[in-house]
Amino acid sequence: MTKKRKVCSPSQEGQRDLCSELKEFIVSENAKCVKEIKDSNDRRLAALEESLSFAMDSLSAVSERQRSADTDIIQLRKETAELRHRLQQLELGEDQQQQQKRLTCLVFSGPTLQAQTRREDAASLIRPLVQHHLKHTLDSSQVKAMIRLKNGKILIEFTSAAPGSDRDILFRTKSKLRGSGLFIAKSLTPRRQAIFADLLQLKREGLICSTVIEY
Repeated sequence: MTKKRKVCSPSQEGQRDLCSELKEFIVSENAKCVKEIKDSNDRRLAALEESLSFAMDSLSAVSERQRSADTDIIQLRKETAELRHRLQQLELGEDQQQQQKRLTCLVFSGPTLQAQTRREDAASLIRPLVQHHLKHTLDSSQVKAMIRLKNGKILIEFTSAAPGSDRDILFRTKSKLRGSGLFIAKSLTPRRQAIFADLLQLKREGLICSTVIEY
């Protein structure tokens, strides 16, 4: 028995062609959309990679500058420490030179001198007081200068501080002046005066037993 072939009407053929064209259009449009989306994503990914690369380069540059800055800071600290040390050495050297110049000087103070308002009266008192309490007569040839300071003390500069000189004898026997209202001390630089004052405070507080300032 022969199978009969189904015959479509012209209207059905037209609908079939229309559906086929519609499918092709949809497939084509979908392909375009997919391509556009892919291209857009590729561009975004490329831009993101470029931004990330720039950020990494910037971070590397910042890190390098930070390392360089840290190195500079370490070097500056080292140079500052060296300069501070050199300055301290210079100050100590200057202080030592000043103290050497004061080696031949003694400072006289006390209520007996403070009571005198005229310079010549205060200075003239020293000779009889030294004669009376220390049993020593000052040699005028060894007294280079006798100066009344603003604080009322008397600074005497001798020509020598050698053993046996007037300056040496007065300082070694100064303990005999206790109760006389007259005191004898070394002439110290401002730096050593400050140190000596701190030592005296520690002695008064019972933290140390004695204070000695060496030249």
